[in-house]
Amino acid sequence: MEEVKYLFALLAMTILAFSGCITDKPGLGENIQQGVQTKNDPCVEKGLYEKDGCYVKFAIESNDPDICNTSISPDSCYTQVAQAMKKPELCEKIKESTDFYRGYKNSCLLAIAESTGFPEGCEKISNDYGRKGECFAKVAVAGKDATLCAKIPQEWSGSYNDIKNCYNDIAKLTKDMKVCDMLGNTELKGSIPLEKQYNKEQCYASIAALNQDPSLCENMEYYHDSCYEKIAIETNNQQLCGKIRNDSAITQSRCFSEIALNTKNEEICGNIIVEGVKNGCYTQVAIAKADSAICAKIGNADDCYSQYGSQKRASEACEKIKDPEKKKLCSYNAALD
Repeated sequence: MEEVKYLFALLAMTILAFSGCITDKPGLGENIQQGVQTKNDPCVEKGLYEKDGCYVKFAIESNDPDICNTSISPDSCYTQVAQAMKKPELCEKIKESTDFYRGYKNSCLLAIAESTGFPEGCEKISNDYGRKGECFAKVAVAGKDATLCAKIPQEWSGSYNDIKNCYNDIAKLTKDMKVCDMLGNTELKGSIPLEKQYNKEQCYASIAALNQDPSLCENMEYYHDSCYEKIAIETNNQQLCGKIRNDSAITQSRCFSEIALNTKNEEICGNIIVEGVKNGCYTQVAIAKADSAICAKIGNADDCYSQYGSQKRASEACEKIKDPEKKKLCSYNAALD
């Protein structure tokens, strides 16, 4: 009798197993790994090149990353699934570094850190070719968090610029001078002492230009002139060109010249100290205004008339040239279609 009961029990368990009622069975991802074709697997009949993409989609939709293990390229699959699910722990399942110098794992962690704004994943990135620094920089700028710039490792040869750019980008976004101070206080590997002040002033100059606030330029030591020049040209304020130091004649002359051309005002050219720049200023304004009479303000106006006549196809301007060879060439150019 006991033997009969045992046989009935065994038969019942067999029926339940085949009917799918026994719950102690592997998940779909594990079944696929073992080569078990299931009715719920939509990728079984896919072609070789379609199958990988199918399993990526299937893993995401099924919330079962282990499905990636059946892919031809599990690393690529885990990278895509981890990013879609925003789960950096899935990046740890990546075994090889096959994505050139980054490696799938670095790419995976970097993408998730950037999309989530959480820097924790950056710590796990190997610093091959500065990838860890790239991660911290991107998260720092995205979150406008300058404290993360200090986490950029300095052993990578390009880290000097990475750190500078990190602080500068955040300073521009926030227009916060304190970020420039943080850059100025940062010990950068391979730099010399004066670079701290230089880097800080460069950062200040960027904010001064963004705010169009020339008062920030006044106390600068290294960026004094370029700071004034940039704001002067952007605002067409020739008065600011006059604040450029006398020992920077070229910078000051360029400042006046740019504003003269921007405003098409040849009178501003008269403020230029450097003779060659002054003549060039008159010439460019003459062409911009289509007024060859401006060339007469130059002592030897042959070059001005020559450029004007050639560019404007104005033979009458060529006739005012004194040098025979220049006049001939100008007339030839003026006659061209």
